[in-house]
Amino acid sequence: MREVIAMTGNGAAAQAMRQINPDVCAAYPITPSTQVMEDFSQFVADGLVATELITVESEHSAQSACVGAAAAGGRVMNATSANGLALMWEILYIASGSRLPMVLTVVNRALSSPINIHADHGDQMGCRDAGWIQFYSENAQEQYDNLIQAIPISEAMNVRLPVMVGMDGFQHHFPANLSGGQRKRVALARAIALNPEIILYDEPTTGLDPITSDIINELILKLQRELKVTSVVVTHDMNSAYKISDRILMFHHGRIIADGDAEAIRNHPHDVVQQFIQGKVSEAELAALKLGGTKFSTQFMPEDFE
Repeated sequence: MREVIAMTGNGAAAQAMRQINPDVCAAYPITPSTQVMEDFSQFVADGLVATELITVESEHSAQSACVGAAAAGGRVMNATSANGLALMWEILYIASGSRLPMVLTVVNRALSSPINIHADHGDQMGCRDAGWIQFYSENAQEQYDNLIQAIPISEAMNVRLPVMVGMDGFQHHFPANLSGGQRKRVALARAIALNPEIILYDEPTTGLDPITSDIINELILKLQRELKVTSVVVTHDMNSAYKISDRILMFHHGRIIADGDAEAIRNHPHDVVQQFIQGKVSEAELAALKLGGTKFSTQFMPEDFE
């Protein structure tokens, strides 16, 4: 069985570099690619790679060191972002014009104006015509895969060109800054990380607008199809229940009062079931409200459904 590991895109890039085990890596940190070199430098310190790690005073120097190492025949890798890539531009043309194979991880970030650390491809697109092969990764898995592929592509004798592999930089948000839909998607990703057979959902569409709710419904269906998991969903959202469910059970006062597929629930004969799925207040409850009562006069009990 395949193993699923949850990690950041930067962590995936560092793991790819560890497995590639380049001869030389020159490093100068810049947000948001810093973790790539932090993790890789730990691999160097732990003796997991035989890489010569060169720490320099700028991205310009880092790329210059990579050019020298590649010209000497070494397998070379590096990582940068945004303004760091811009500072390298002079040397990018030297690398491609000299047909030097190397791989550069670019964690894409907007160029500052006056300050910006959000995801943007302007940094990598700015050097579109510098003679480098460019990859753009959609997620952490693609970043890992593309870095592994980039080495033989760059070093192929009928190619001999440097390659940069880009992925979106982080959007500078803490969990509390995420929207409701983003939090739901993060929760889904966390839930599937350990290959569960059953996923429990507690009100997955609560607090979301109709469009985002439908996105969550589609994600649940996608997980059911692709991971072959069983989904158990607790919800008051009948549109969601109808869309994602093969079987719907309705509970009232601790007992099951309805059981069936979406069509059976829609046409269920009991008034309480119909009142719930239609979202209608009963006449008795309306009367209690008009009288200023704080408690509905009608309390359904289990014997009402026998």
